[in-house]
Amino acid sequence: MSERIIGFSGGTTLLDKAIQYVSGAIGEDVTHVFTIVDGRPFEAMGTNKDNKPYPGAWFKPIHKYDNVPEIKYIKVEIPDADAYDSLAYEELDGRFYGFTDCVSTAIKILTGENILIDGMKTVMCAETIALMCRAGGLNVCSDLEPDQIAPIVLYRELINNFGGIDITEEYTKEEDA
Repeated sequence: MSERIIGFSGGTTLLDKAIQYVSGAIGEDVTHVFTIVDGRPFEAMGTNKDNKPYPGAWFKPIHKYDNVPEIKYIKVEIPDADAYDSLAYEELDGRFYGFTDCVSTAIKILTGENILIDGMKTVMCAETIALMCRAGGLNVCSDLEPDQIAPIVLYRELINNFGGIDITEEYTKEEDA
């Protein structure tokens, strides 16, 4: 087993507030998730940033989340860390963002219905990390398709059922002068 770091962020935009409301994350400020692979953030985003050709799952600049105090970091033991990392490198890097996956998550939460499931054709943030966790041997959110997992649901699952340890303080403490 090896440890992997997963970061959860939130925000105050209208979209963040909608995600918090629909997913039940009001007061917890969790609307996005990413992971660290070989020292670099890896995430799926629905915006085209960091000089990427289209919205999707990409490795990000190494210091993207430095000095961002609103992020919650957790450490999780992954039984097969090589499979976790390999999925990012070999299958997910460059995959198109799943805007319909976001809709699928909201519909599942609000109605219980399973629609708009596309597997790994497209991915959103929580789906990306859930797929990596499952590849690495953690069957997170086993009652949901990865397309239907909200960031707050993944956060609670990792903390409550998979021994995730909050290490936010390690990432946000001031360095000794």
